[in-house]
Amino acid sequence: MNNLKYLSAVILLVSISILFAGCKQKEPDPSPAPTSTIPVANENLPTNNLINVDVVTIDTIVQQNYNLAKVKAEEWKPDAVLVTISVKFPQDLAISAADETFIFGSAEDTVNWWSFSISEKTSRYIRAIIPKEDYLGVDIQPINMDYWKMNYSQAFQLAEANGGQAFRSQNTNASITATLHHTQPRNWLWWEIEYKFGTNKLVIKVNPNDGQIVDETGNPLSTGGTTPAATTTTTPQTTPVINY
Repeated sequence: MNNLKYLSAVILLVSISILFAGCKQKEPDPSPAPTSTIPVANENLPTNNLINVDVVTIDTIVQQNYNLAKVKAEEWKPDAVLVTISVKFPQDLAISAADETFIFGSAEDTVNWWSFSISEKTSRYIRAIIPKEDYLGVDIQPINMDYWKMNYSQAFQLAEANGGQAFRSQNTNASITATLHHTQPRNWLWWEIEYKFGTNKLVIKVNPNDGQIVDETGNPLSTGGTTPAATTTTTPQTTPVINY
């Protein structure tokens, strides 16, 4: 009899334990920690692109396009002189896919600039006469060829390493242009690399003569490797301003 009571008590305790176990709420699985995604600039870049291309390979196409532009400009005016080069980069930074524009001036035409725009991809070009009041203005210094020792791709790669890549990472699909002209600081010849996305903009200037790198206001960013610092005295670029 006692054994029967003991067995009954055990069964009751087990039943109660099972009941409470079924009623106990299961602890929810911890929620996964939120992750922050930093946008990656141009995720679908081709394997070979303007960021990693051997910059020497760009020289050929730039030289060919400049030579053609010069011939056509001299057909316009025999004394035509190059004043500005502007390069619009393709969105995917593909090689040989930029659009180049060469702007020339002439002492025989004090009112207009002459423009030659060519597609690297198709070799098609467009020529145009543009009133100076509408574009660039009047007092433009012609490009001093002695200081043009760097193509746009090399200047772009230096800009990338000095803030450009970081800007692209935070501004996906930013447009990029490179402009070669005489400008501040010191009215020297600079490659001006402009990154733009909406209202966000970054300008980095690269000296095509010695590789100095400065920001939009002329503050040094880097020396471009083995080149002198921006504060170092170098041979001044003294080509006078010419009013065409």
